[in-house]
Amino acid sequence: MQRIYEPAAYDTSQTAGAWWEETVASPLNFPTLNGDLTTDVAIVGAGYTGLNAALQLAEAHGVRAVVLDAAQPAWGASGRNGGFACIGGAKLPVSAQIKRFG
Repeated sequence: MQRIYEPAAYDTSQTAGAWWEETVASPLNFPTLNGDLTTDVAIVGAGYTGLNAALQLAEAHGVRAVVLDAAQPAWGASGRNGGFACIGGAKLPVSAQIKRFG
């Protein structure tokens, strides 16, 4: 599969080094899901939207919502304040991107 960004942009083992991540009181632990899970709602994506959806469903409606993501919460654009929009792709001129990706 062709990707527009360099491999580091997709490496979920790397953290963004965000302030919230470095100042949290207890160590972060996001275990891998092994096996089956029963839930009312499964939300794919642990960015602002996914986390808020789970919170609202749980608090306002009593729904058991589980958030699933390949990386830790806020790993992507949510944890980088949108900086992901320019990583890698900005290194290629627009003409080269069009030639490469159409």
